Amino acid sequence: MDIRQSPQHAQFLRLQGWKVEHVHVEDGSVIQVYIRPILHIFNFYFFSAMKIQRFRSIPDLKELRGLMKKWGVRYLCVEPAEDVEKNALLKFVKRLGLRQSKFGYICTKTLRIDLTQTESSLLEDLRENPKRILSKPMRSGYETVMINGAEFLARKKEFDAFEAKGIQDGKFWWFNQKQFQALVGGYGDKLDLAITRNTATGEMHSGILLLSSDDAIYYFRAFGDEVSRKHRLHTWTVWKSFLYAKKLGRKTYDFDGILDDRFPIKSWRGFTEFKLRFGGATVEYPGCWEKVGLFLF
Repeated sequence: MDIRQSPQHAQFLRLQGWKVEHVHVEDGSVIQVYIRPILHIFNFYFFSAMKIQRFRSIPDLKELRGLMKKWGVRYLCVEPAEDVEKNALLKFVKRLGLRQSKFGYICTKTLRIDLTQTESSLLEDLRENPKRILSKPMRSGYETVMINGAEFLARKKEFDAFEAKGIQDGKFWWFNQKQFQALVGGYGDKLDLAITRNTATGEMHSGILLLSSDDAIYYFRAFGDEVSRKHRLHTWTVWKSFLYAKKLGRKTYDFDGILDDRFPIKSWRGFTEFKLRFGGATVEYPGCWEKVGLFLF
């Protein structure tokens, strides 16, 4: 299950004001859909946005339209999983009158690492640069530690420091304090932080916010400062997070986004080059379809 269809992600969005509904799909299962009310009076909804993410089977159109009417949906965005049946998807978006967009809420291409490999196989799969960095001990005076979301109350100062560092360095994009707290509240023990810090002062120089769903773990947000870049600390942070994820029993490590030449975002080029150094296999999603209008249902 992709994290966007997990109960933890649903709770994360609820804590930010989203509503969560469920729709049956063609294979008989149920998926989550997310609605953000924008204009309403009491329980009368006039304008809402809806997003449906990482579904593997086509949603029931009648049920979906019923929800769109209930919530007064005027904006709809669908971002399917990589293995959805293509012809069925095209028929679905056509019936809804959706158009493909260059932009969406989530990535259209990603990189996945197979964690069922042995540690030596993972190391062998790396490109020359990280291999060279990891062939020597981490620079003296630094250490990588892992903190689980379940430890939030006991180690709140470290969470707050991680949050402040990431937002201060501009590495969390749209994240702010409220969103970070909602993420911790929604994911709980399915959230982990990988932090590389100065052993003497405790100052953080590199960090990864990891989210888990079933047997996969996702590189959700990250940061690295000038000290990290100078001493190649983030390579160590990623590698230690690989080993930690293996210890947890995760089978896949998903970097959750790399540059997609179909929908290029130039600012993604640098971190894409960094991620690709760790080997793995690339996965392309079909993309994003959306529509804005007064009469969607």
